[in-house]
Amino acid sequence: MKPNPSEAGKRIKQLRLSCGFTMEELGRKIDNSPRATISNWERGTNLPNPQKLKLLSTITNSTIDWIKWGTLEEYITSYLIDIGYELYIKDFPEIPHKVFKDIQERYSNTFSLNKDYELLNPIIKNIFTKYYSKDFEDYRDIEVKPDPKKVGRKIRSIRKKLGLTMQEFGYEVSNSPRSTVSTWEHGGNLPNKAKLKKIADIANCSVEDLLFDEGFISEKSQVKLINELKEENSKLKEKIKYYECLFDGIESLLNSRKNS
Repeated sequence: MKPNPSEAGKRIKQLRLSCGFTMEELGRKIDNSPRATISNWERGTNLPNPQKLKLLSTITNSTIDWIKWGTLEEYITSYLIDIGYELYIKDFPEIPHKVFKDIQERYSNTFSLNKDYELLNPIIKNIFTKYYSKDFEDYRDIEVKPDPKKVGRKIRSIRKKLGLTMQEFGYEVSNSPRSTVSTWEHGGNLPNKAKLKKIADIANCSVEDLLFDEGFISEKSQVKLINELKEENSKLKEKIKYYECLFDGIESLLNSRKNS
């Protein structure tokens, strides 16, 4: 798992300010790194190399792992998201804290909990499994994450098959506004857990089918969808041609005035 450069940059800035250093002063202490380098770290453009990261942690009396990941609890959250439980963590944000407390109670005498976080990965995963409910297996995305655009096309197919407008469909899905349905269908984001379940019930399928099944949309629906996309593309081309002609006309008018 790679650290988030933006979040690490915020921590580097926090350390620098807490030590009372300017960027120039901190740079001089870290192998005479220029101010621009410190600025790049703090803005999240890149991370210090291992040697400078170690020097930075020593100078600021912190740890390499804290600079890279934050607290152990923050690391646990990032790790669980990285191995595929992002949707679950969004629905149950208290879980990383529970895992952290368990580790703290059971392993604080065995491991140093402020460094070498990655050594705890197997333990984190093992403790997490006791909290992870199999009722939410549909939302697990370890091997593949749902593509919002593909899910959006499925939602659109379901709505069209039912003969509902976006507004009518939204009413059936917990009174969601038309704009929300439009966002789903265009792949802007995914419905939340409860609304995914509602849509799956309406379509008489599982949430897993809705999120991942490539063959979910029937062949007839696929053909219809392709034809609709072709029609939209044709209309778009007509609009482009119209504006090209309009701009050509404006350009000709401007040139004629300039020449006269």
